[in-house]
Amino acid sequence: MVIGKKRFSLILVVLIGLLVFLFFRRHEGGSISRSSVGFLEGEIRNAEDENERLEDSVKEAETDAFVEEVARESLQLQFPGETVLFVNDEEVKKEIKEEIPFWKEWFNSVFGG
Repeated sequence: MVIGKKRFSLILVVLIGLLVFLFFRRHEGGSISRSSVGFLEGEIRNAEDENERLEDSVKEAETDAFVEEVARESLQLQFPGETVLFVNDEEVKKEIKEEIPFWKEWFNSVFGG
């Protein structure tokens, strides 16, 4: 009977130790997962913001004005009856310079405009 009590005591000590070990392990894991939850919530907010931005871009891309702009600017397409002109940048600069009044040119040269 004494051996039975020793075994019982040993089993009881082992079980109590195991329970204490599991309790502390679970408690530590909980604090780590709380910080992970905070991090992941931030990531979710960032993903939702990015998703909203992309949805706005898709809505804009579905408009006729956007499609027309891409067709004209990127693909050099035109409507029937239109003529597309390609202008040399130097010619445009000359034309713009010619349109500036004398007094404004003088003012810009004196005051650095």
